[in-house]
This record gives sequence, C-alpha cells and structure tokens, in this order.
Amino acid sequence: MLNKCLFVWISYFVACSNANAVSWIKPCKASDSECLLTSATLALPHIANGIPELGIPAIDPLPLKDTEANTGDLKLKFTNVTIYQLSKCEFKSFTRDPVKSTASVVVHCPTVIKGLYKMSGTLLFVEVFGEGDFAIEGGIMRTTTDLQLKTFTKDGNTHYKVSSFDYEFEPKTKYTLKFGNLYNGDKEKTAPVEKIMNDAWKELILDIGKPLMKEGMVSTVNVIDKFFKAIAAKDLEIVD
Repeated sequence: MLNKCLFVWISYFVACSNANAVSWIKPCKASDSECLLTSATLALPHIANGIPELGIPAIDPLPLKDTEANTGDLKLKFTNVTIYQLSKCEFKSFTRDPVKSTASVVVHCPTVIKGLYKMSGTLLFVEVFGEGDFAIEGGIMRTTTDLQLKTFTKDGNTHYKVSSFDYEFEPKTKYTLKFGNLYNGDKEKTAPVEKIMNDAWKELILDIGKPLMKEGMVSTVNVIDKFFKAIAAKDLEIVD
C-alpha cells in the first residue's frame, strides 16, 4: 500500500511539474507567424535558464567543445570557450511549414564569446603567435536557422524532434576581437596586429569565427531538440 501511494504521489508530482513547465507556452497555428514570433519571445527566458525537471540544460551561458580554426598558414585552437547573452537574443521572424515539417527562425543576438586560444602562423599576411585569453564581443549577430522536423510518439502523445538543420550567420554591428598575450605580451609587436583586427573584424569573424559559430549552433539546436522531445506537440501548436 505504501509503495502504491508513493508511486501515485511521484506520478502526480511529475505531472504537475510538466504542466507548470509548459504553462508559459503560447500555442499557435503553424500559419500564424506573428503568434509564433510572440510565443518564441515568451519562451526564450525559460529555455535560456534551462528546465531541469524536463532535462533541458541552460543556454546562457553556453559552453562549447574545443575547436580549431586553421586557415591557410594559420593554426588556431580555441579551448574552454563559452558563449554569453543568448538570453538577450531578439527574434525577428519565425515561420513554419507543416507540409514540409520545417521551421525557420531569424534572431539577432548580442553574442559574447570568451575562452582560451593558441595561434601561430600568418594572419592577414602578418606573422603572429600567442597563447592566452580571447574575447569576441560588442556586436550583434544575425542568425538564420532552418530546422527539419520529424514526429514520434511518446506516452501516447505526438512529439517533434530535429532531424537536421542548416544556418547562416552575419555580424550586423561591429565586434571587438581581443587576443591576450600576443607575442608573449610584447606590446610594440601587438599594436599593429590589434589595428588589423580592428579594421578587418568582419572578415576575421566570418573566417576564424566560423568554427565557433558552428559549435554554438550545434549546442543550441541540441537544446531545442531536447525541448521538442520533452513537450508534446499538442502543447506547442494549434492544428488548423
């Protein structure tokens, strides 16, 4: 009898936790892009902070895997990288195609990326080397993400999952790139390189920043996938 009561209590607790977890979701018709945009905006703070009871990790801050950005004669490795301020992203558009089972999202994010780096070789025709802290910050990043969705059944309910995705990114406003301890801290040698980074910031972000953005997108979409898998489709959408 005690075990039965305990099972009922646990089941009730889990059910209530899941209901509370989705109480802030605004279900929308797939054709209602304005509603989808509003719903995504309302959901972002909750997803950004994570929903532990549903196994959904936080995305602000978002740790990334170590990655390399080797280009031409430059060897560049990033470690202990973290992206900040994703909770401050602004949704610009959100569209769904229920026939093709796709979703497309455009966001502007005040992305801040920090971690450790190690580089050696040629950067924009200049010989460089260094190892230390790095930061890419101060700008707004525009990202367009296209999700391919599939459905599956769990506990009698239909759920979505992300089967594949594609993305594009572009910095909308100027970023500052900081690489500490270049030339072992030689300020005289560092000054010209810092000027080059300041002048060619966009080219560098689109080049050496590409692997960082890829890891960031993979990690973010993994969280979105966990969210879809945890929340039943009936709690996310209104069927036309």
